[in-house]
Amino acid sequence: PIRDKEMSLLVESTPTLIFIVTETQSRKDSFQAGRTYQRIAVLAESQGVATAISAVPRDYSQLQTLLNTDLHPQLMMRIGYAKELRPHSPNAESLPNNELMSRV
Repeated sequence: PIRDKEMSLLVESTPTLIFIVTETQSRKDSFQAGRTYQRIAVLAESQGVATAISAVPRDYSQLQTLLNTDLHPQLMMRIGYAKELRPHSPNAESLPNNELMSRV
């Protein structure tokens, strides 16, 4: 369960929370939710905005109540301006871009 203190800290320290929800829990919907996150993250980063993804717990009934929805939360992301941008991987700083992309 989400604790009141955790939720208040999250809300206070995050300018915007985005929840990606779907009508069902199918694999297709889960995959589409991931693609939607990727599109948002790429667009945000191109504008100098940082994102951080968080998986939704399996028992998400409390989150559904909080969001006042019957839809299925797939993931949550925080979005805002970071004080310090860090590489996505410890290896990102040491590899040239073309080598980094070939590992994907």
